[in-house]
Order: sequence, then C-alpha cells, then structure tokens
Amino acid sequence: MNDTKDTAILKKNADILHDRRHKEALLSYGLISELAHTSLHCKTLEMFISNYSAVMGSDLCTPDFAKYCLAVCKAEQGPSLDDILPESHRFSGVTTPPRISYQKNPYSDQVFARFCDVVGDANSVCLSTAVSVCEEVYYSRCSYCILPIYSSQDGILTPFTKMISKYDLMIHTVCDVSMPDNDSVMRFALLSHSLALPTTAPCYVQFSTVFPSSIGVGRLLNACEILEARVTEMITYPLAYTIDDISHTIRLRVPLDNLRALLMFLHSVLDTCSFEGIFTIIQ
Repeated sequence: MNDTKDTAILKKNADILHDRRHKEALLSYGLISELAHTSLHCKTLEMFISNYSAVMGSDLCTPDFAKYCLAVCKAEQGPSLDDILPESHRFSGVTTPPRISYQKNPYSDQVFARFCDVVGDANSVCLSTAVSVCEEVYYSRCSYCILPIYSSQDGILTPFTKMISKYDLMIHTVCDVSMPDNDSVMRFALLSHSLALPTTAPCYVQFSTVFPSSIGVGRLLNACEILEARVTEMITYPLAYTIDDISHTIRLRVPLDNLRALLMFLHSVLDTCSFEGIFTIIQ
C-alpha cells in the first residue's frame, strides 16, 4: 500500500516538473523568436551572432542558438549563404556544357549517365587513373569528376576519399549502383571545386572538424536536432601530429527548408568547420 502511495507522490511531482519545463520552453521560445525579429536589421553574420550573445550569452552550441538560427533564416532578411559560407566554398558555376572526368570501369558509363540527369548534358573525359581524374578538376580543365567512395562489401574506400581532401574537392551529388555479381552496392560521388545547393530532398550536409574541449559531439548533435538534422554517418580518426586530437567527419540529413539555418549554426559554432559537401543521394 505504501508503495502505491509513494508512486502516486512521485507521479505528481513528475507532472509538476514536466509542466514547469513546458512553461519554461514556451517562455524561451517566445524570447528567442522576439530576439530573432529584432535582429533582422543586421547586415552580417557577425552582427546576428553579436545580437544573440548580448542577450543569451556567448555559448552558441545550444538548442537555443539553433532555434535562433532557424528563426532568422526563415525571414527574408536573414543572412545570405554568401555571408554564411567562406568564399572558397561558394558555388561558382560551371562551363556549358560541363566536362566530367572519370576513370574507365565497368560501371563508369552508367554512373556518368545518371549524373548527367542532374547536371544536364555533359562531355565525358575518360582517363586511366584516379589521380588524373582529380587533377582535371583541380586545374579547372573539367567542372566535375567522379570517384567511388563506398562499397557495401568493403566499406569506405579510403584511398579515394583521401583524394577528395587532397584535391580540395566537394561532393555535389551521390548515387548508388548495384553490383550484379555479388548483390553489393557501390557508391559514387560527383565532385567539384565548390559547393552546390540541392533543389530536391533529401539533403545531406557533410563537414569535418576538430571539436574544441568546450564542445562535445553530443552537445552539437543535440542542438542540431532542433533543426531536424539527423546523423547518417560519422567517422573519427586521430590527426597525424598527435593522437590526442581527433578529427570528425559528420554527415547530417536535413530538410531543405532548414538547410540555411544548419549552415549558419555550424559555421558560427565550429571555428574549424570545413564543409565537404551539400548534396542529394540518387537512389
């Protein structure tokens, strides 16, 4: 009998706590919405951040700041992508028709045709090595190149993914091709020198960073959930010069409507954030 009474008391206390948290959440939401509205006169990303910090404090890796980013980006006066993204990451356009380099293999023609459905009619440049494929884009002789990046049988194809970083390439679109001989799937990436903005869902954002001691992976991903951004892949590895610092490569799936807010949040929170691609996956 006492157990039942104690349980009832605990249930009542839990309801009170839940109600209090709900009211606090509503108050916080109203405050942040009003703060975002009063920030719409800002001209730069730094001004948006300064306005937030003046009221809410300097800690940006929070769900509240994610809500703020979402609120200001929903308004037409919010920060532009040119302000959010570093100049080296901005989409600069391609030649018409674009040239796409790739290494000849049994599936390359099929992959090339599927990527042409995305970028339009293109000229193909078939080469004998993956290095020469990347160099075509690196030296601006081609707008895009194609590399395999993942196999369901072998996992991440590290030699190719390292080339993406080495040649400053960014993921434009991804497609999966079935391997009929063993029922496995090979994933190919269409890469370019700058970011492109998808026009269809689902949308993925991939970035790499070294987290500072004040920000943990869990804190960042918890805040990203406010933007409906969900982790689909995360790779960690020690940096070459020390085993204490870990580099993270994270891929998030995000609704198109929240893409600008997510980019604003990540760019503001992470000093070392490097975007590796904003793309869709062709099924």
